[in-house]
Amino acid sequence: MVKGSLMLDYVRLIRANRDRNWDRWLKPADWEIINGKVLASQKFPYESFRRIAFAVFKEIAQSNLETARGFGRFTIRGLIQVYQASILVPGDPMTSVRKLSQLRKLLIEEGGETRVEARGPKGLRYEVGLPEGETHDEALQAYTYQIAGQLEELIERAGGKQARTSVEKTLVGYEILAQWE
Repeated sequence: MVKGSLMLDYVRLIRANRDRNWDRWLKPADWEIINGKVLASQKFPYESFRRIAFAVFKEIAQSNLETARGFGRFTIRGLIQVYQASILVPGDPMTSVRKLSQLRKLLIEEGGETRVEARGPKGLRYEVGLPEGETHDEALQAYTYQIAGQLEELIERAGGKQARTSVEKTLVGYEILAQWE
């Protein structure tokens, strides 16, 4: 299950772009969500979340990973507004990222494991593991780039300067290496 706070931006994009070929990616159950009332506190099936997010990546981002990264920078702003006290620690980017990782586990019940480890005083490694049963590598890669954008924005909002990330494939998913000044 996935909290509605993660679905809202995707649903808004699909509603605002009805002329796209969404049916190529979405199932009738997904349309029920999109056409219904989506509240931040509601829970939705992970499979629908995955399909809706991937549809936005394919139709709006045109499979561009840098656009997915930019979307991540945008979406974290909304999460910070809603969950600011839970994730943003001014002056401490590392703790902020760790708190985001913990929050993600509450927001996405089947979202796969994430691990965060420090890489020096101004760097970290964020591992994004495959959710159980997940085999769609392109979707996970797009999701990882979105998380990379979220990390860049969160690090900067927590006081890090010029945050930058790189994404690498691993045996169990992807890892994001982040650095800042």
